[in-house]
Amino acid sequence: MLEANWATLGLTVAHKLHVYVGDMDLYFLNDAVEKLGEFLRKADTPAFTGEVVFRRRAPHCWGPRGAELMTTMVNQIEHYAPAGADLKSSRY
Repeated sequence: MLEANWATLGLTVAHKLHVYVGDMDLYFLNDAVEKLGEFLRKADTPAFTGEVVFRRRAPHCWGPRGAELMTTMVNQIEHYAPAGADLKSSRY
């Protein structure tokens, strides 16, 4: 779906896709993510600016948790927020 419609969908999701997978995923999702990563590394117009991260020997559901995940999400929101967006009132 992404590959066939990248010219349209990429404008919306090129910076929003952040995929984390262990190379020992119990459901073999790492194989599909590998193919996704291959496509995204070559994607242009627009270029892919998200991330596809593999961790050696990591299992299913591996990825950032807790404070690390929140920091990553806040940085993403602050970077792509529209001009004039209120970025302070919802902070804890």
